[in-house]
Amino acid sequence: MMNLSRRRSAEALPEGSEDLPFALKELLKGAGARGVPVLDVEGVNADSRSVATGEAFFALPGMRVHGDSFAAQAVGRGATAMVTDRVPQADPGIPVVMVKDVRAAYARAAARQFSPQPRVAAAVTGTNGKSSVVSFVRQIWAASGINAASLGTVGIETSAGIRPQELTTSDPLLLHRDLAGLK
Repeated sequence: MMNLSRRRSAEALPEGSEDLPFALKELLKGAGARGVPVLDVEGVNADSRSVATGEAFFALPGMRVHGDSFAAQAVGRGATAMVTDRVPQADPGIPVVMVKDVRAAYARAAARQFSPQPRVAAAVTGTNGKSSVVSFVRQIWAASGINAASLGTVGIETSAGIRPQELTTSDPLLLHRDLAGLK
């Protein structure tokens, strides 16, 4: 499993994203969060296996199991707060913040963690030819001196090459980290 944590060497981080910590309240702005403690966090993570010390753990609902089932593992790895959409079955021993839509809150928090994001994004939809069109446009922009990337089922393609993705849809943390690297 890919470690999606923000805690990496400074060389791997997009410029300007080393500013730690973050006020949890700021990361959750607009999420309709209730009970947000005055707490700084080192970042956000939804994978209990890769939570780093000081991060907020976002307990996302899954197809079979809710993420709050992994709260103890996240706490054991150093999570300092949990953000979820339901009352946890067991007290995790860290502050719990309730939001209506934890997936949306996680995506917004990831975007704020890795801000600023590119000012321009383009999407291509349709039945046939999407990958080709995206590849051609990315190459045209790159040849014009625009730092561009394409994201799709194949992976993320930048001037540095193609990096395959583990999932068809990127985890918000990985997606926003990659987007912030394009500034």
